[in-house]
Amino acid sequence: MQNIPATRTRRQMAEEALYGNVSEPKFPFELVAKKLGSLTEDIESANRSGSYNAFPSMLNTVLVWARARTATWWTNDVYGINETLVSSLNAILEDVGANATYHRLELVPRFNMFFVTCRNSPRFNWSTRPTHLEIGQNLDFFAPSHVFKDPGPSGGRLCVQYLERSTGRPLTIEKISFDVLYADPACLERLKQFCHRKEMLFNNTMEQLGLNYRFKYQMLYPNHGQIIQSVMCGSIPPTLEWWEENFFVLNNPDGIVIIQWCRFESEFRDNWELICYVYSFLLKNICLETCQMFERCANEQWEQLAAKIEEVHVALTQPFNAQKSESLFTDLRREFSDFMATADTLRKTSGSDAKNSKVSIYRRLRWRVMLSIRWVRFALRAFSQDIRIRLFERWKLRKPLVWKDGLMESDGPLCQAHEWGY
Repeated sequence: MQNIPATRTRRQMAEEALYGNVSEPKFPFELVAKKLGSLTEDIESANRSGSYNAFPSMLNTVLVWARARTATWWTNDVYGINETLVSSLNAILEDVGANATYHRLELVPRFNMFFVTCRNSPRFNWSTRPTHLEIGQNLDFFAPSHVFKDPGPSGGRLCVQYLERSTGRPLTIEKISFDVLYADPACLERLKQFCHRKEMLFNNTMEQLGLNYRFKYQMLYPNHGQIIQSVMCGSIPPTLEWWEENFFVLNNPDGIVIIQWCRFESEFRDNWELICYVYSFLLKNICLETCQMFERCANEQWEQLAAKIEEVHVALTQPFNAQKSESLFTDLRREFSDFMATADTLRKTSGSDAKNSKVSIYRRLRWRVMLSIRWVRFALRAFSQDIRIRLFERWKLRKPLVWKDGLMESDGPLCQAHEWGY
């Protein structure tokens, strides 16, 4: 493997920090940092919006713009907000000067999703029908093409995710066959070094842009649930290192539904009993099926539960107060008890009601029509861009740079618009 220093990341881009390519023009951090203006407020507005993907997709677009990532890959529900952001960021480059425009961004529709990349990236693959392998390479994955259908590899999947520290929101996610890593411990060590360099690169990029966002990577092993349980069943709070490596799992008890109530800054030591109580409830009662059932038949009660969980989140960010803590415990016991009673009732009745509900059928039909219209619009965008590339921008079809020090599997089938946010 090429020896790439892990500490020299100031003024570096992904090409140099991750791949050892020093030939790319440097990004003009000093010049653009003075012109970012209301960028932070725009990103924070996206964080407060109802779109779960808006905030992380915008952060990823900024990282691509500053060349800390080769590309990012999102579902088309956030195409509009990122199109506006890309226009603003490109305008800054135009204002800075001619040399800066080398780093112009471009949106690239593919399937029912889209890439954001630097127009002149030597590593981005412009294929109109990219495979899983090519998509993973575009996204700076250590193990591109590690995409599995259930049940997946026998040893399970190792999940690598980068979280934004102030919100605890996932920024990127990669899943890797643990069988491959277990068979060669040196690969696991190389993966850790790669992730560490990427984390430093992301953080230094935001620092040089004058933005306050910071990131940390976590590795979640196939047996992570058992690791968590051994601590969550105890009365002694874990170390700060353990908390920062594992707290996100408490927000994602079933591996699908994410309920943000723990953060990096949560006062977990003073509130350990409360944390264990809430996690135990979520683990036993919250799953995708339950969420859909309440959304369909008891949405008001689901909102009440969400409000109470938000109270827990707020309590965990404040100095411990015994009286307030006991009052919160009392409210939670009542709220959780009511929720479980309603869930039992809905499981007995909601199945037949949903099938016969004209409202439910109408909603499903309306949603499918909206998705179809959105897909057609997106397909037309992709088709027109493909024509433009083949007629006027054939240089984009050149063979891209490929990093060969990761864990590439054999080339898999064409990607089918996975619901992933990268």
